[in-house]
Amino acid sequence: MMEDDSIYNVGLTGPYGAGKSSIIESYKTENEQMKFIHVALGKYDTIDDDSNSLVLNQQEVTPEMKSVNQKISEAPTQPFKEFKEIEGKIINQLLHQVNVKNVPQAFTKVKKNNSVRKIIVWAIIVPLVLAFSIFLLRFDDWAAFVQINHMNLLYRTINPSLRVFAAAALLGLIGYLTYVFGSAQINRSLIRKVSIRGNEIELFKNSENSFFDEHLNEVIYLFENSGADVIVFEDLDRFGSTDVFRKLRELNQLINKRKQDDLAGKDTHKKLVFLYLIKDDIFVSKDRTKFFDLIIPVVPTVSSSNSFNKMMEIFGSIKEIDRTFLRNLSFYIDDMRLIKNIFNEYTIYDSEINTSSLDQNKLLGMVTYKNIFPRDFSQLQYGKGFIYSILNNKRDTYDQEKSIIDSEIFNLESELEELESSSLVSFDRLKETHLTTESILVDGESEDTYPTRMEYVRKVLEGKNLSKVKLKKYQNYSNLYTKSSEPISLESLLKKMGDTPEYQQDKKIVEDIKNGKKVIVSSKIQDLKIKKKQVETQPLSEVFDSNHFEKELQGHEDIKNSGYYDLILFLLSNGYIDENYEDYMNYFYPNDLKREDKLFVRNLLSSSKGDPSKKLRNIESLIEILKNEDYKKVGILNFSLSEYIIDKKMENQFSTILSVARQNHNYKFVLDLYENLLKYNDEKGTENILFFTVTLFSTWKNFLSYAIKKYENKGISEERDNLLKDLVFDGLIYLNSDNEAYEKENSILVEFINQNSSLLENVSEATWNQFSENGITKLEKMEIKLTKINHEQMYNKLFKSIIKNDLYEFNYENIEEIALFEGIVPDRSGIGKFKHESLTRLMNSENSQVHNPV
Repeated sequence: MMEDDSIYNVGLTGPYGAGKSSIIESYKTENEQMKFIHVALGKYDTIDDDSNSLVLNQQEVTPEMKSVNQKISEAPTQPFKEFKEIEGKIINQLLHQVNVKNVPQAFTKVKKNNSVRKIIVWAIIVPLVLAFSIFLLRFDDWAAFVQINHMNLLYRTINPSLRVFAAAALLGLIGYLTYVFGSAQINRSLIRKVSIRGNEIELFKNSENSFFDEHLNEVIYLFENSGADVIVFEDLDRFGSTDVFRKLRELNQLINKRKQDDLAGKDTHKKLVFLYLIKDDIFVSKDRTKFFDLIIPVVPTVSSSNSFNKMMEIFGSIKEIDRTFLRNLSFYIDDMRLIKNIFNEYTIYDSEINTSSLDQNKLLGMVTYKNIFPRDFSQLQYGKGFIYSILNNKRDTYDQEKSIIDSEIFNLESELEELESSSLVSFDRLKETHLTTESILVDGESEDTYPTRMEYVRKVLEGKNLSKVKLKKYQNYSNLYTKSSEPISLESLLKKMGDTPEYQQDKKIVEDIKNGKKVIVSSKIQDLKIKKKQVETQPLSEVFDSNHFEKELQGHEDIKNSGYYDLILFLLSNGYIDENYEDYMNYFYPNDLKREDKLFVRNLLSSSKGDPSKKLRNIESLIEILKNEDYKKVGILNFSLSEYIIDKKMENQFSTILSVARQNHNYKFVLDLYENLLKYNDEKGTENILFFTVTLFSTWKNFLSYAIKKYENKGISEERDNLLKDLVFDGLIYLNSDNEAYEKENSILVEFINQNSSLLENVSEATWNQFSENGITKLEKMEIKLTKINHEQMYNKLFKSIIKNDLYEFNYENIEEIALFEGIVPDRSGIGKFKHESLTRLMNSENSQVHNPV
């Protein structure tokens, strides 16, 4: 590069982070005899695009430079304005790296501290010039003053020969001052305008030309006298314009031509190389080979394909970081500087955040997010930005997940209803229903000779002596037929039956029933209902929906337009950034309240209603600062706090919270809290339900009647209906038999139980003993008459107890269920015949509990 006299413009090309700067530093170390000057310009993504402008430092430039900046600000178009800024910045940086003594004629001067000696000299010269001038001009007055006042010591100053000496000294001082100011005027053009009788003459005219064109002489002067062998231009490509490269190439050719022609004045033999550190695609065609005399490509040390190896070198010693996460993260990182900075910040955060319970993978994920999206990270700290909107609006994600589960439940319930409503409980019954028997004779007898069709079909299915009637028309007689029969096999009838889609559909139902499909479907429905209740206890990553992500992305164009936005999708969907993000952003103090906790306390103290669903983080510390009167405020209604209090069995505090709900008629809060407790299907969860139920009905005795009435007026959803049923059941099983909440005078509750016998389907072998002790007694005390009972859906002992204690309404549907349960009717296929013989069969039953009501 330096030995070839034909090479002046060199391009060191490679993507950002490829190591171009490192190569130059290594080259400088190996060639210490060479002088390098670095001009590094940067244009980076900032919050305000206007802040990218490269306005010259006003404290470092003269009025000439200020004038340039003023013209820049008045430029008509943004590209031209930016272009002039770049040129001005290049000169500005060059000025500060060149020895001032080498460029005395530079049009601007770099600020530096003056020596004390120089200040003293000027402090002496100026007073002397003034003193000598006054002495010469007012010499006669001075002489008279000395003589009149008889100032003998100053008589020598009025000697005429001293006037000659003073004149000579003044002339010498004026000559020195003229030399100093003349040099400054020649080198720096201190005086730009001269005004004569109102007419101004501009000595240094400004124009709308580019900075290099307008001050070409000064620019060439600076470059020629910089003393540099190589001037390195870095990051010029970030501006996305090739105009500045064209200007610099022209300037370089002119400077080196002057050096070759011995016009530069000194060091004419030494060429000046411009070295550009740029990315490969700054020129979109082969023009780059015309622009550069030499192109040196830099092979990237890190890319998305090999960054994992580099990350392993740096993070490999940290055992707490999962290697799979590190590999997945490497797909989004392709810059060595970025990897190093992530590691540095990770190390600082890890050492400064005072807790050992943090997930190191989440910490690394948060630091990576901070480095790639610093603006959004900053907004997250203030409860703003894209990530905050995703985490704060997760209710939409939960609702969508619930909707999906509801759809699955609906499909399964439809399937179960089809299974339960089918009268086809066996393959024989299936054949009896679908077998085509038209014109079929058994032993020569038709269907009309049998008492019922079923008996006739069963005879056909035996397959003996089957024949089919055929009618043949008489010749020449349109209305006369002859009847004959021919043998037919059962196999042909069955084959014809099996080919019909109706038979195949019903056959599948029978197969499903035989294989226990009803039990399987019922179990799936129950599992899905439990899953639905637990949706909101799941972390966001478990129910993360990319559609919700895309929806939120629409309002954040800076994230959407970033090439790394899918990194956020990866971090969120895998739980590396979640609801506990604050733990990985700030110092951790064990007893410190989190932001959510502080907002809750603020609302509480101002007696404002808060959002009950807001999660609280440090509830233990929160309870320590709450006073007894705080529990009586409306803002105390919060699910997180209530669940914690229930879990710790703090009866007084929970009773006060329920009282607040009752005073504000907030039955929805109570039901939502109960729904949250149902999500925990374990021994601890059962204990909490028991505590909740007992405390609720001792504090708000008529809660059930109040809630049922409210929902009846407004219309109740199936989900809320099931929730009320569960709560009524828990009251039956957990409360003592003498509890005032379950009295026959409570007509609303009595009617609700009568109409919703399905709530008793929760009774199982595990809960029977407790229910028979508390629940049956309450049902008897309330004189319950269940409108509809189903022996297949109820626990066997419970159904017997319902019959025994006369807890059902005496109607035909219930009589059918009792008949089926007692075996009076073998299966539902016999219900049709039972309708005509029901009373007789019931009266003939040996079970007195069956025929006594009749």
